[in-house]
Amino acid sequence: MKDQFYQDLENLMTSLPTYDIKIMMGDANAKIGREECWKDVVGTNSLHSITNDNGLRLIHFASSRNMNIVSTQFPRKNIHKITWVSPAGNVQNQIDHILIDNRQKSSIMNVRTRRGAECGSDHYLVQVRLRQRIKCEGKKEQRMAPLLDLEKLKSIEIRNEFNLKTANLFEALEQQEGLQH
Repeated sequence: MKDQFYQDLENLMTSLPTYDIKIMMGDANAKIGREECWKDVVGTNSLHSITNDNGLRLIHFASSRNMNIVSTQFPRKNIHKITWVSPAGNVQNQIDHILIDNRQKSSIMNVRTRRGAECGSDHYLVQVRLRQRIKCEGKKEQRMAPLLDLEKLKSIEIRNEFNLKTANLFEALEQQEGLQH
Protein backbone atom coordinates (compact mmCIF):
# COMPACT_ATOMS: atom_id res chain seq x y z
CA MET A 1 0.00 0.00 0.00
CA LYS A 2 2.73 2.49 0.95
CA ASP A 3 4.88 1.40 -1.99
CA GLN A 4 1.96 2.00 -4.36
CA PHE A 5 1.34 5.44 -2.84
CA TYR A 6 4.95 6.52 -3.31
CA GLN A 7 5.00 5.04 -6.83
CA ASP A 8 1.86 7.04 -7.74
CA LEU A 9 3.39 10.13 -6.16
CA GLU A 10 6.60 9.61 -8.14
CA ASN A 11 4.59 9.25 -11.38
CA LEU A 12 2.66 12.42 -10.60
CA MET A 13 5.83 14.40 -9.91
CA THR A 14 7.42 13.12 -13.12
CA SER A 15 4.39 14.26 -15.13
CA LEU A 16 4.65 17.86 -13.88
CA PRO A 17 6.65 20.42 -15.89
CA THR A 18 10.13 20.91 -14.47
CA TYR A 19 9.75 24.69 -14.26
CA ASP A 20 6.64 24.49 -12.02
CA ILE A 21 7.04 25.26 -8.33
CA LYS A 22 6.32 22.06 -6.45
CA ILE A 23 5.16 22.27 -2.83
CA MET A 24 3.84 19.15 -1.10
CA MET A 25 2.22 19.23 2.29
CA GLY A 26 0.20 16.87 4.38
CA ASP A 27 0.00 14.08 6.91
CA ALA A 28 2.77 11.65 5.99
CA ASN A 29 2.74 9.78 9.33
CA ALA A 30 6.49 10.29 9.08
CA LYS A 31 8.64 10.97 12.09
CA ILE A 32 11.74 12.73 10.83
CA GLY A 33 14.77 12.44 13.07
CA ARG A 34 17.80 14.64 13.54
CA GLU A 35 20.29 12.15 12.06
CA GLU A 36 23.40 13.82 10.69
CA CYS A 37 23.31 11.90 7.40
CA TRP A 38 20.01 13.51 6.30
CA LYS A 39 20.87 17.04 7.43
CA ASP A 40 20.90 18.40 3.85
CA VAL A 41 17.34 17.21 3.21
CA VAL A 42 15.67 17.70 6.59
CA GLY A 43 17.76 20.10 8.63
CA THR A 44 18.43 19.65 12.33
CA ASN A 45 15.31 21.03 14.00
CA SER A 46 12.96 18.08 14.11
CA LEU A 47 10.88 17.21 17.16
CA HIS A 48 12.10 13.60 16.97
CA SER A 49 15.63 12.30 17.34
CA ILE A 50 15.14 9.06 15.38
CA THR A 51 13.47 8.60 11.98
CA ASN A 52 10.75 5.95 11.61
CA ASP A 53 10.03 3.83 8.49
CA ASN A 54 7.57 6.35 7.03
CA GLY A 55 10.10 9.09 7.69
CA LEU A 56 12.76 7.18 5.74
CA ARG A 57 10.36 6.77 2.82
CA LEU A 58 9.63 10.50 2.84
CA ILE A 59 13.33 11.39 3.08
CA HIS A 60 14.23 9.04 0.21
CA PHE A 61 11.41 10.49 -1.89
CA ALA A 62 12.49 14.06 -1.13
CA SER A 63 16.15 13.41 -1.90
CA SER A 64 15.33 11.56 -5.15
CA ARG A 65 13.18 14.50 -6.32
CA ASN A 66 15.67 17.20 -5.20
CA MET A 67 13.28 18.47 -2.55
CA ASN A 68 13.71 19.63 1.03
CA ILE A 69 11.53 18.83 4.02
CA VAL A 70 11.21 22.39 5.30
CA SER A 71 8.94 21.63 8.24
CA THR A 72 12.06 20.48 10.13
CA GLN A 73 14.36 23.31 9.04
CA PHE A 74 13.37 26.11 11.41
CA PRO A 75 14.42 26.36 15.06
CA ARG A 76 11.24 26.50 17.14
CA LYS A 77 10.18 25.55 20.63
CA ASN A 78 9.02 21.94 20.64
CA ILE A 79 5.47 23.04 21.35
CA HIS A 80 5.44 24.80 17.95
CA LYS A 81 6.72 21.68 16.15
CA ILE A 82 3.99 19.29 17.33
CA THR A 83 1.45 18.60 14.58
CA TRP A 84 -0.55 15.76 16.16
CA VAL A 85 -1.59 14.85 19.70
CA SER A 86 -3.22 11.53 20.63
CA PRO A 87 -6.79 11.70 21.96
CA ALA A 88 -5.49 10.84 25.45
CA GLY A 89 -2.95 13.67 25.14
CA ASN A 90 0.03 11.53 26.12
CA VAL A 91 1.62 11.13 22.64
CA GLN A 92 2.81 14.11 20.62
CA ASN A 93 4.33 13.84 17.15
CA GLN A 94 5.53 15.94 14.26
CA ILE A 95 4.08 13.90 11.38
CA ASP A 96 2.70 16.59 9.04
CA HIS A 97 5.40 17.83 6.71
CA ILE A 98 6.03 20.30 3.92
CA LEU A 99 8.33 19.58 0.99
CA ILE A 100 9.55 22.05 -1.63
CA ASP A 101 12.00 22.04 -4.54
CA ASN A 102 15.59 22.78 -3.57
CA ARG A 103 15.70 25.77 -5.91
CA GLN A 104 12.62 27.26 -4.20
CA LYS A 105 13.75 26.51 -0.64
CA SER A 106 14.71 30.12 0.04
CA SER A 107 11.13 31.27 -0.56
CA ILE A 108 9.95 29.51 2.65
CA MET A 109 10.28 32.05 5.45
CA ASN A 110 8.78 30.13 8.38
CA VAL A 111 6.94 26.92 9.30
CA ARG A 112 5.15 26.38 12.61
CA THR A 113 1.95 24.97 14.03
CA ARG A 114 -1.04 26.90 15.28
CA ARG A 115 -2.48 24.99 18.21
CA GLY A 116 -5.46 27.27 18.75
CA ALA A 117 -6.97 26.89 15.29
CA GLU A 118 -10.06 24.68 15.37
CA CYS A 119 -10.06 22.77 12.11
CA GLY A 120 -12.09 19.68 13.04
CA SER A 121 -9.09 17.36 13.22
CA ASP A 122 -6.76 15.82 15.76
CA HIS A 123 -3.94 17.55 13.86
CA TYR A 124 -2.84 21.09 14.47
CA LEU A 125 -2.88 23.64 11.70
CA VAL A 126 0.54 23.95 10.04
CA GLN A 127 1.31 27.49 8.97
CA VAL A 128 3.79 28.21 6.19
CA ARG A 129 4.98 31.71 5.46
CA LEU A 130 6.48 32.05 2.03
CA ARG A 131 7.71 34.84 -0.17
CA GLN A 132 7.49 34.13 -3.84
CA ARG A 133 9.16 36.26 -6.44
CA ILE A 134 7.36 35.79 -9.70
CA LYS A 135 8.86 37.22 -12.83
CA CYS A 136 6.28 39.21 -14.70
CA GLU A 137 6.41 39.75 -18.39
CA GLY A 138 7.68 43.22 -19.05
CA LYS A 139 5.95 45.60 -21.37
CA LYS A 140 7.26 45.53 -24.87
CA GLU A 141 9.15 48.65 -25.65
CA GLN A 142 7.18 50.89 -27.92
CA ARG A 143 9.26 52.58 -30.52
CA MET A 144 8.46 56.22 -30.61
CA ALA A 145 8.41 57.99 -33.92
CA PRO A 146 11.17 60.54 -34.18
CA LEU A 147 10.02 64.02 -33.30
CA LEU A 148 9.85 66.44 -36.20
CA ASP A 149 11.57 69.77 -35.95
CA LEU A 150 8.87 72.00 -37.43
CA GLU A 151 11.10 75.06 -37.15
CA LYS A 152 13.13 73.73 -40.07
CA LEU A 153 10.04 73.90 -42.33
CA LYS A 154 10.15 77.69 -42.08
CA SER A 155 13.16 77.60 -44.39
CA ILE A 156 11.99 77.59 -48.04
CA GLU A 157 14.82 75.27 -49.18
CA ILE A 158 14.07 72.64 -46.53
CA ARG A 159 10.29 72.93 -47.11
CA ASN A 160 10.74 72.33 -50.87
CA GLU A 161 13.06 69.37 -50.18
CA PHE A 162 10.51 67.92 -47.70
CA ASN A 163 7.64 68.35 -50.22
CA LEU A 164 9.69 66.67 -52.97
CA LYS A 165 10.64 63.66 -50.78
CA THR A 166 7.05 63.28 -49.55
CA ALA A 167 5.68 63.43 -53.11
CA ASN A 168 8.23 60.81 -54.24
CA LEU A 169 7.23 58.48 -51.35
CA PHE A 170 3.53 58.73 -52.20
CA GLU A 171 4.26 58.18 -55.89
CA ALA A 172 6.28 55.04 -55.06
CA LEU A 173 3.44 53.73 -52.87
CA GLU A 174 0.87 54.33 -55.63
CA GLN A 175 3.06 52.44 -58.10
CA GLN A 176 3.37 49.48 -55.70
CA GLU A 177 -0.40 49.37 -55.20
CA GLY A 178 -0.90 49.45 -58.95
CA LEU A 179 1.43 46.46 -59.38
CA GLN A 180 -0.29 44.44 -56.67
CA HIS A 181 -3.85 44.90 -58.08
